[in-house]
Amino acid sequence: MTISEQIQEDIKAHIIAGETLPYPLTLSGIAGHFKASLMPARTAVEQLIDARFLFRNQDGSLGINTRRRSRDPQITLSSLRPTAPVAPEKMLAEHIISLSLRGTRECLREEVTAEEFGIGRTVLRRIFNRFSGEGIIEHLPRRGWRVRPYSETEMLDYIDIRETLELRALELAMPRLDRDFVRQLILGNSPDASGRPQLDNRLHRHWIDRAENRYLSQFFDQNGIYYETLFAHAVLDDETVNRRAREHCRILRAVLGGDLPKAKDALSKHIRDQRKHVARLFQEAV
Repeated sequence: MTISEQIQEDIKAHIIAGETLPYPLTLSGIAGHFKASLMPARTAVEQLIDARFLFRNQDGSLGINTRRRSRDPQITLSSLRPTAPVAPEKMLAEHIISLSLRGTRECLREEVTAEEFGIGRTVLRRIFNRFSGEGIIEHLPRRGWRVRPYSETEMLDYIDIRETLELRALELAMPRLDRDFVRQLILGNSPDASGRPQLDNRLHRHWIDRAENRYLSQFFDQNGIYYETLFAHAVLDDETVNRRAREHCRILRAVLGGDLPKAKDALSKHIRDQRKHVARLFQEAV
């Protein structure tokens, strides 16, 4: 369960039980209570508005839909609180990415961090070693683990190089792509049975792997995970998800039809479109 999911479940539980929230119903109030950035708070709020637990007033403030309150006297706050275990990797990733987006170079001490997240130091060290290999944090002997500060310039530079290399990967992989998997990806980027947009990002890695070029793979293994993790933690409203999914389908249908120039053109536009999210990604974290 991610932080945004925890926020959703906590607010829903209070509303259903008819209990007053122990924090202000604002993005900053929610984020402060859960020690998170504004991104997971905003995601949770948008989901709760869609589910009609919350609504926006004309002045933009948030309100609670009291009609969602249960009439069953047996329903209590304690009975509604989520019991599903929270994956420590997700909790730590949310926390570290939030710090990164604020531009901090903060060092995380193992003992303090393990106690804060309620996990053992051995487990924490294993997770941090994996994060270090993915470029999300850096290990400093006798000092701890330093968060990699977010840089908008570096992000834009990465997008430029990514476009060049991923287009080349698609060229090399085109004869070896799994057509059945491509069809699955089209379904994964099409609206679900209720019409809600879905997003499946596995297409990018598919042709990077099928390119069978270790230098291409090394670049994305060493640099791509950090940036893709940032994007994965960005706020994606339904409109944005729908637009990106349609772009995916445009690329995939061209691939399925054997039209490499059309597929490359659609892929290029899709990658460049990420530039629009860079400034927003940073703004929503501060």
